[in-house]
Amino acid sequence: MATPLRRSTLSLLALVGLLAAAPAMANGWEHGAIPFTALTDALKTGDDATRARAARSLGFRGQREAVPPLLAALARGDDSPQARSAYYLALGRLGDPRALPALAACLDGGEARRELRADCAGALGLVGDPAGLSAL
Repeated sequence: MATPLRRSTLSLLALVGLLAAAPAMANGWEHGAIPFTALTDALKTGDDATRARAARSLGFRGQREAVPPLLAALARGDDSPQARSAYYLALGRLGDPRALPALAACLDGGEARRELRADCAGALGLVGDPAGLSAL
């Protein structure tokens, strides 16, 4: 028969085992399980929330090949502030200097909404390239 200490130790070990095996998830998606092309396709279609979640997943995955599809999504002029915010933040997380012109344009009158300009400034900081300082 297990003692209370042994039961609590086994419970703790079971919990740690479950957490260690959990997939990388945020915003309800298991990022690694979704094919890259499905995420980039989701940037072009679907509702605002789907486009935003796809962008967040692309930023989380860290694959720099996501930069061109994210820049293309911005160039299409998405009407959704939620989606545009996710595009900017994903570009920042990816840390690729190719995003600097789009982020600088955002701050230089490309975005009327204050919260989106704040996202752009944060994304510039995440890119961490000194060339982005002039935009700030």
